[in-house]
Amino acid sequence: PVYIEADVILTIAAVHAASHDTGIVKAPMDPSSELTIASGEITITSTAPLVHHTVDTESDAASDDLDTINGGAFTGQVLILQVANASRSIVANDGTGNIALASSTQTLNSVQDMLILVYNATLDYWHAGAFANNA
Repeated sequence: PVYIEADVILTIAAVHAASHDTGIVKAPMDPSSELTIASGEITITSTAPLVHHTVDTESDAASDDLDTINGGAFTGQVLILQVANASRSIVANDGTGNIALASSTQTLNSVQDMLILVYNATLDYWHAGAFANNA
C-alpha cells in the first residue's frame, strides 16, 4: 500500500478542485508500479487522477537523470514519484524536458523521498507540487 500524509492529500484535493472546479473529491489511484528511466525519460500510461510510480535508473546505474515524463491524461492529473531502490538516486531536472521544479534539480535518494507533480495538458508539462526529502 501507499501511504500519503494528510497535508499532501489536502494539497492534491486543492489542486484537483482548482483545475476541475468540482470541489474536493476522492480520487482513485492506480496500483503502484515501477518505471525505469530510458534516455532520461519515463512514460506513464494511467488515466487515473492520482498516479504513483517508483522509478529506477537505467541499467541499475548509481544515479540517473529524469528529464521528461511522457504521458499525462488531463490537466490536474497528479503523479507521485519515489525511488525504487535506496542505493540508486533519481535526479529530476528542471526545464531540460517537460518537468518544472522549484529548483534546478530534485534528488530522490531514499525510498521515503517523494516528488509530487501536477500535469498541465495545454503546455504538456509536469509542474512540481511538492517535494519531500526524507533521507
